[in-house]
Amino acid sequence: MVTAMSQHVRRLAWLVPLLLAVGCGTPWVKHERRMAEAESAGDWNGAMQEVQWLIDNAMFLGPKESRSREAEADRYLLYADFAIRAGHNKAAVRALREALMLDPTCAPSVRMKVARMPLSPAERERVDTEFAWNLTALAPGEIETEADRSGGRCWSYRASEIRIRGDQIQRTERGKERQLRYDMRPWRYEARTDQWTPEGDWLIDAGAETQVFGAPSQLRYEVIRAANGGFLTDSAVPPCHRNQWQGPFLPNNTLFVAPRLPAISASPH
Repeated sequence: MVTAMSQHVRRLAWLVPLLLAVGCGTPWVKHERRMAEAESAGDWNGAMQEVQWLIDNAMFLGPKESRSREAEADRYLLYADFAIRAGHNKAAVRALREALMLDPTCAPSVRMKVARMPLSPAERERVDTEFAWNLTALAPGEIETEADRSGGRCWSYRASEIRIRGDQIQRTERGKERQLRYDMRPWRYEARTDQWTPEGDWLIDAGAETQVFGAPSQLRYEVIRAANGGFLTDSAVPPCHRNQWQGPFLPNNTLFVAPRLPAISASPH
């Protein structure tokens, strides 16, 4: 009886720490969880610290799928997103620069985050100029050149005015996520008269976009956020208006946002 009991105790001596280790997860999982918790709590500085840990330790402690250049770029994009929310614009710019160098195909996301950064006019000019050069060098197919914009050609097209109704947190099978719901009002630009006119009343609760906590940014979610109180268009825009829209955010040179409706001579608002 004593021998059997002693063997049982010895088994527990190694089994309990093993179970505790499995229950707690790997350091990588712990930091991913802490990052998601910080994001959920709106602790952007804490979230930045956790993403930085993931960036620094992916090669040695991360799972195999976390070691690609694309995965590394996603982490820098996430870091930039948290930095923008925390008001650390310089840190955000550095992270976006790293993301673009690692994976030029993330150019639409980089451009989206640059457009969303709250900057003074002088800072905006400097940052926009820097990333225009970076995007041209690393992802030349993503943007129009200045020569494309200077042709002065115009055509009629449509845009949507965006008004966010709510941005709430919910729990789904994918984990915690933000759901952004918005109203939309359609507008049409008539090139012949250089005038914008509304094509109807506000469409209440016109759509919703989601963003899972700790996951790479969803482009459409970010676009709707950036367009809140302003406008977006899913189409290509004519050269006569090109410098008044921010974008394009898709590789086919579509999807733009602007704080106001552009015009050749003056804003219609």
